[in-house]
Amino acid sequence: NEAGRVIYDGGGLIASGGVLIARGKRLSFQDVELATAIIDIDGNRREQARRGSHRPRHDAEEQVIEHPFVWPARKPEAPPQLERSWEDRASLKEEEFARAVALGLWDYLRKSRAQGYVVSLSGGADSAACAVLVATAVKLAFAELGAGGVRQRLPWCKRLLEVLDGKGSPNSAVRALLACAYQPTENSGKVTRAAAEAVAAAIGAEFHIIDIGAQHKAYIAGTEQAIGRPLAWDVDDLTLQNIQARVRAPSIWMLANVRGSILITTSNRSEAAVGYATMDGDTAGGLAPLGGIDKSFLRTWLVFMEQPGLAGGEPLPALAAINTQQPTAEPRPS
Repeated sequence: NEAGRVIYDGGGLIASGGVLIARGKRLSFQDVELATAIIDIDGNRREQARRGSHRPRHDAEEQVIEHPFVWPARKPEAPPQLERSWEDRASLKEEEFARAVALGLWDYLRKSRAQGYVVSLSGGADSAACAVLVATAVKLAFAELGAGGVRQRLPWCKRLLEVLDGKGSPNSAVRALLACAYQPTENSGKVTRAAAEAVAAAIGAEFHIIDIGAQHKAYIAGTEQAIGRPLAWDVDDLTLQNIQARVRAPSIWMLANVRGSILITTSNRSEAAVGYATMDGDTAGGLAPLGGIDKSFLRTWLVFMEQPGLAGGEPLPALAAINTQQPTAEPRPS
């Protein structure tokens, strides 16, 4: 992972005689992946010489002498059947996205030497996807590296080390590395709060409720006093919606600072492209894993991540109770 922009997926291929006989693991959490195979070099050279040798145009000759001849063919043993992996499943697109971004989040955590990640959970699809991706990164790291490998690669994460010293599980590691917060105002509803709480519980994240109602009212009151009139929804709709989004930024940044963690930016490509985003609201953060992902794919991906079992190859961790059909608390932005 280079500067949060590029993810190197590995996946080296070995082919012989036009047949794929080995492939390296893609999107691995290991420092090094090695793929090996036994091939017949001499046989390949003979075949290449036979296929690429000069062939004269006999029809241009005055006299052609023909003699029956069979080129001796020697083939290596039949290549072994490649072991099936997640790349052979019909869900390749969904799994590739999950594993690529999870690896990117894992490597960015190592590179930044941060204590973890923080996500502002609104009850909507974007923030849920961000939280699920962080949890997936931790669980895939445990599955591939084991508790010892995770400890070795993140020796500065105090909360994580406390969990691992007590022989903690991947779920307890997610809680140590990921904190989520729901930030309601008087305009927030029970449905979005329940959705945010259910997602945090499903992935095992630490969950907080930070009521920003008082700050929200204070900003409105201060502006009303400055301009000499009350703000009304029929006149100042956009202003009132944006301040509700922006007032969440200071407290979620504080939580990230207190934990020494990276704040995740939850905005996606679709909303940013059409201006459906609030500056200093859902655009606040230090890393945007959804910056190049469209909203329609995110919704289908979240449904995919609810599946309890994925046959063939190494399954992704099952993450239940992710409900993308709930109405979102995210305001209509400018």
